[in-house]
Amino acid sequence: MLTFLFSFTAFAGNGICVSGDCADGYGSFEFEKDYLNRNLSPIVYTGDFKDIHANNSFDERGWRHGYGVCAFADGSSYKGNWKNDYMEGEGRMTYEDGSYYQGKWRGSQRHGIGKMRYPDGKVVEGLWKYGKLEQRMPKLDRGNWLMSSITVASLYVIAGVSSVFS
Repeated sequence: MLTFLFSFTAFAGNGICVSGDCADGYGSFEFEKDYLNRNLSPIVYTGDFKDIHANNSFDERGWRHGYGVCAFADGSSYKGNWKNDYMEGEGRMTYEDGSYYQGKWRGSQRHGIGKMRYPDGKVVEGLWKYGKLEQRMPKLDRGNWLMSSITVASLYVIAGVSSVFS
């Protein structure tokens, strides 16, 4: 039982609510450490929070849930949607070197249709699955996406999602 409590407490995420309602509303929360061991130590999150206190008496804040902006210790930042404390839905992660990923997220990983732009200007657009590029998006000579009904239908099946563009 002591091991369970220690693991659960480590999940709680220490820090301080610097403004607003960080339990169940809109606010700004400053973190002390990487509480989920995702190698992305958050510094400050500003956005929507969802109350979880009915299930978790150890936590002083709610989960990031809705739209928010999070700055990380490595210099990167994420602007977009959150669900149950994970980057989920549409969002943009900008990295310290200036590169960025714009697109769909699931479980804080690139997942769905998105675009990665590297510091050298190289752009990779396609279907991402659990953080990895699964399929590059077919392009026409002018650089526009080739979006035939067959392409869209195959993306539905590959992505395993009910809606590619929602």
